[in-house]
Amino acid sequence: MSQNEATIVLSRTSPDDIGVREIYVSIDGKEAGVLRPGDVITRAVPPGRHVVKATNTLFRRTRECDLAPGETAEFLGVNKAGGGSMVMSILMAVLGVGALKLEFDRIVAP
Repeated sequence: MSQNEATIVLSRTSPDDIGVREIYVSIDGKEAGVLRPGDVITRAVPPGRHVVKATNTLFRRTRECDLAPGETAEFLGVNKAGGGSMVMSILMAVLGVGALKLEFDRIVAP
């Protein structure tokens, strides 16, 4: 990475992930890749504001970040069991998919 770039790291490494459905991720409207359990995707981006989106085709999440040159933003995607409303649970039962929710958040170092 050059000093004129920033980095966005997208991962699906949580032990809470149930391991079903891919998570499709994009940065600033451009496809960044597909996260399967255990995957990590790293992309160099110009400094500034970025919009990072994730979808498992059932749920979507959008996050924004402002990055300085040399800065790194890490995001963790997790497909978790449960969640959703009763209506969503019924629809998922009819579709043959268990109830799940997509979590996609920026990891902040302690």
